[in-house]
Amino acid sequence: GVFVCSLFLFCQQWNGSFVPPSVRLRIRPRATEQGKKETVDQILTMHVFARVVEAGSFTKAADSLALPKATVTKQIQHLEARLRVKLLHRTTRRVSVTPDGAAYYERAARLLNDLDELEASMGNAQTNPQGRLRVDVGSSVASLLIIPALSTFFDRYPDIQLDMGVSDRPVAGGTADW
Repeated sequence: GVFVCSLFLFCQQWNGSFVPPSVRLRIRPRATEQGKKETVDQILTMHVFARVVEAGSFTKAADSLALPKATVTKQIQHLEARLRVKLLHRTTRRVSVTPDGAAYYERAARLLNDLDELEASMGNAQTNPQGRLRVDVGSSVASLLIIPALSTFFDRYPDIQLDMGVSDRPVAGGTADW
């Protein structure tokens, strides 16, 4: 539960190249069901791996993720150990991707992009109301206020179906004290 919320916030703020310094990620290994092995969340590890590949160095990836370099290094080591394959060639001056690393990066990048799109679509669903809205107003209110604003309203809320009744007759049971 806590990780999902943290990941949601992380994905909303992560644009693929920079995480603001105000966003600090703490990676805490958690015990598996057996309680013997510690694992690191796969999605977060994919993010870290992708940043190393994109940045071309552990230091630059760590800086862009606002993580210590040692944490990034451990994440990649855990990933390689879990997959039982070498993903990166490391030298003192550069990091390059192995063929297995390139294949993993391609699929991980696709998954991360899909995750970002999913998160964005959920955000859009909440910010774009939809459905039917029924409004009954007097003719002067309609002509002076509502009708001139309808095009802006529909531009802003294209998924709203507006049913507007315009009449100067009193509403049954309604009273106005103004």
